[in-house]
Amino acid sequence: MRENLLDNVKTVSQMHKSYIEDMKSYKPIDFGIPSITSAYNAFRSKEVLLIAARSGVGKTTLGLELGKNIAKNDNGYCPFFSLEMGEVSLYERMATMALSKSELSPFTTDRTIKALEDLRNINTINCEWEGFLTIDETGMTLERIRDYILAIKDMQKVSCVVIDYLGYIRDTKAGTNYEKVTRTAKGIKELAKLTDTRILLLVQTSRAGEDGSAPVKLHHLRDSGAVEESADYILGAWNGDNQIICEDLKNRKKQKGSKWALENLGLYLHEVELIEVNNAKTFG
Repeated sequence: MRENLLDNVKTVSQMHKSYIEDMKSYKPIDFGIPSITSAYNAFRSKEVLLIAARSGVGKTTLGLELGKNIAKNDNGYCPFFSLEMGEVSLYERMATMALSKSELSPFTTDRTIKALEDLRNINTINCEWEGFLTIDETGMTLERIRDYILAIKDMQKVSCVVIDYLGYIRDTKAGTNYEKVTRTAKGIKELAKLTDTRILLLVQTSRAGEDGSAPVKLHHLRDSGAVEESADYILGAWNGDNQIICEDLKNRKKQKGSKWALENLGLYLHEVELIEVNNAKTFG
């Protein structure tokens, strides 16, 4: 037993060797959106990137887009734990995102089924989401999510994991909501380390600024400071002037505070010039 414990005890020389090996093999992450790539390209396995926004801002769409792009650019897979949205609704969103790029989105007409049975559209959707894996199961605990990740890793290269979202992860232990969220937030970081994966965690912020147009701040993360502490990176998102405004709220590797804007083109997110309004809403 004691010999097993010593496997985790490293000298500085051993740490140096591991670091050099990691640096030589490391490939910067490409999120498919230039400013997000610039802010978080050092995002490594065993780390957590948190995407925080109010309901309706587009955090699920952002999580889908980033997870898909990371997997595609890394020639790997992205398991997406859809704890809120069912398989049918999720596929509709994914299909719309894929077809919006070619301006063929079928969900604006009465010919939805016909459009989705068109082989060209099917190929477009399948190609766009190659490497994307959906896990549609309600009431999952962190242990259940861990088992899925490890099972997938036994068969495929996992480039990142997306969990949608923190509030739907089930905690079976007794305690207040604060205690449950604290345990879950800390557990997410432990999960990233245990499974040796990158985790994109979606989080719904507090109810202040109901319309989602107020800038997101760190203290708007719900219920527990552990949510902030357990993340290596935090991206806040809110509705701007026909844009989704994003800000780098926490970054362990670079200076935080960068802002950028995304335009939603039929659920296809495209980076555009940031338009900041001087009288933008704020909330406490």
